[in-house]
Amino acid sequence: MRCAAKAVSCGLVVLVAALAEPAAAGQLQSYAQQCDAAIGVTVPDFNCDNGTEVPIAHYNVAAPYPTANCDEPNRLNQACDPGSRFTVLTNTPNAYVVAHCRKKGYGPSQYGDIAVIQHSKKTGATCFYQSQVVSSEHGEPPLDGHVKAPSKGTGAWPWMDASVAAAVRCVQCHDNGPIIRSPYLAQLKTGPNALPGATDISFNSTQPYFFIGNDFASWKVYRVEVSGNLCISCHRLGVSNLSSGIRGTALDFAIRATGPSGSEAHKNPYSNDSPIWMPPNHVFFDQANANSAKQIHDCALRVAENPLPSAPTCRIVEYTRPDTDRDGLPDDLDNCPSVSNTDQSDIDFDAQGDVCDDDDDNDGCKDVEDQHPRDWNVRVGTYTAGPMCTSKDPGPVFGSEAVDTDHDGLLNCKDPDDDNDGFLDDADQCSTKPGSDPASCLFIRDCPAQVPWDVCRGGGCVEFLLKLLWAVDPPSANQLIDIVTFENFWIQDGAIFIAPPADRQATGVRDIIQQLSTAQTQSGKLRLEIWSRSSSGAPQERRTIVAEYDPNQVILGESLNMASVRIVPAQAAGGGLLIESSAQTGPTRQSSVLGQYSPYLLALLALLVVGFLALRAIRG
Repeated sequence: MRCAAKAVSCGLVVLVAALAEPAAAGQLQSYAQQCDAAIGVTVPDFNCDNGTEVPIAHYNVAAPYPTANCDEPNRLNQACDPGSRFTVLTNTPNAYVVAHCRKKGYGPSQYGDIAVIQHSKKTGATCFYQSQVVSSEHGEPPLDGHVKAPSKGTGAWPWMDASVAAAVRCVQCHDNGPIIRSPYLAQLKTGPNALPGATDISFNSTQPYFFIGNDFASWKVYRVEVSGNLCISCHRLGVSNLSSGIRGTALDFAIRATGPSGSEAHKNPYSNDSPIWMPPNHVFFDQANANSAKQIHDCALRVAENPLPSAPTCRIVEYTRPDTDRDGLPDDLDNCPSVSNTDQSDIDFDAQGDVCDDDDDNDGCKDVEDQHPRDWNVRVGTYTAGPMCTSKDPGPVFGSEAVDTDHDGLLNCKDPDDDNDGFLDDADQCSTKPGSDPASCLFIRDCPAQVPWDVCRGGGCVEFLLKLLWAVDPPSANQLIDIVTFENFWIQDGAIFIAPPADRQATGVRDIIQQLSTAQTQSGKLRLEIWSRSSSGAPQERRTIVAEYDPNQVILGESLNMASVRIVPAQAAGGGLLIESSAQTGPTRQSSVLGQYSPYLLALLALLVVGFLALRAIRG
């Protein structure tokens, strides 16, 4: 069992069960659907005859199944079974599906036992499917080797229902991984039906493992360890909570693999042509190896102790990957481990699944009181074309609901009248500016010829983001490092105003001033940039740099906890960037009719000027 000898564990057992009556087709289909979702590949229809026949050497045909001897008997049933076939139905970097069709003395295209394992290499999710088991010895009719997928139900082909297959307790043998490598199936090392892991001496050592479906929820597996033991030098030996003294890699297979000739039924006596199972490349029995297997066996017998043994001479450690909500995703990968959510939907990307998140869109309003519980970004106005825009088509302007536009103490996400103008938001075409006339909330479209500093002057900045970055000096591969992105800002009278997010209002102003003015631990400058935002609200494209400054040259004004932060660029502040608190809670609203329409009129005036200049040039 030494690592240098390329130790392997037991053969692919794929289930043994008594004949059972088929259950309702829908139960198996539901199990198959859950398995497909968790593992990422499906079990297709298949033909056992397309599989690779498992080699049987030195078989005595005069003594038929199951009494004949051979060099490599089936390690689970301890019988020589010529004509059995193994098929790899799917094998990708992330998952595999394999089938074992046991012949059991039947004729061409007929079988007595067909089983399938479906496994995710990435997460360890595993499903077992088992046919009804028949026997030629008892004169029972064979199984057709043209197998219909389990997803088609027990009515399409004689599969056991999941609850019946679970009662077979496959985990009694499959306790160190979904596939148990033994010389029997490990003979298949090449070709399309090569046993997964046949050439990997570390197979079933650290691979994750857990079981899909409520019928399999109680299954647990443990690795068995004895310090310095040769049998576990390359792979783990396991025991399960359902194991008995005659099943499993630690309790049974390791003992038979190292035992004297005759300890394994229907195997030919040891010889150069029929060597001992373990360790590989050894021909005859070695008492030291048998002693190592016995140590593991005796430790595994203590699996029912509470607490489990944890000494160098015997340690039993559960390695089943827990899946509390049984949705096919282990708890450590599940964004909501307590409630089943196979889709893992997480709208606000806060690593908490929507089914567990009481604020799905992370706008500050609980879902039960949120007008749009799954969308923080709502329409607040309409674009109109600005000067030199290539496109004149209008479009919607979106803004965050995580603000309190009318300062009535209610965030927009739960305020039915965001601007407090008497028109409910659902009927208000301009929900964040008083008045229901859509012309009162026109925003000039951001075009390449325009500077966003000017475009969003007076309150139009809802379509932009303000980013604070650190320009590293000396330059490196990452010359700019994001520090923070502000969503709620406006430009007025040559200054930038930043309002803290709703969840930081208590200390928000002070925090923002500290972020803007604190010197970095390394040399470099801070930079404020205006970025456009994508439809999802994420920064999309830098539009302009509005300030770049040395934090040591910041002029701090009043730094009380007021409503917002006011920033005056260096050229307007006499050489040093001015950062101070401000009582202003939002951009000053235009009170006159002319003021309401000013963005649109400015755009129209600019177009008239451009047209006049063009006409003059033509006449000139």
